[in-house]
Amino acid sequence: MKFFPIPIAAAAILFAPHPIAAGPASHRALTLASTGPSTESPRVAPEFRGVWTNENPQFYNWWVIGASKVINFGIAADANGVRCKANEATILAPNRLDVSFGNSGPAILSIEDGKLIMRGDQGRRFSGKAVHVPSTPPAICLIEGAYVAGAPYPE
Repeated sequence: MKFFPIPIAAAAILFAPHPIAAGPASHRALTLASTGPSTESPRVAPEFRGVWTNENPQFYNWWVIGASKVINFGIAADANGVRCKANEATILAPNRLDVSFGNSGPAILSIEDGKLIMRGDQGRRFSGKAVHVPSTPPAICLIEGAYVAGAPYPE
């Protein structure tokens, strides 16, 4: 399922409680629960960890990056309506993810001017550049002042 910008004002916004508790307000302080990586599993470098959102407000997507787990949240429409959808990326190296959803393929991470940059490998499906700015857990799937159904941290 691809994520795409949609006019939220035209969509029915549903409110649904979610069992995930709200995390700390600081995007840098967020940690993700995990079953625990093996000693051989790659971990994300500290500079990339936190909550990030695409700097283009037309793209509703957020990344929650922890040391051993990376989750992407996006707005998706399906037969059940508009929902906040979570997908997990695979950590390949401290600065490299395999994103098997949306514009799938390996993504190389870097920080430029305090922004998270995701670049795709040339010649792959995702060969562009996505720029993300720091965010907070309560901002995930909050559109025009309302949470989309499935939002992980509704207040």
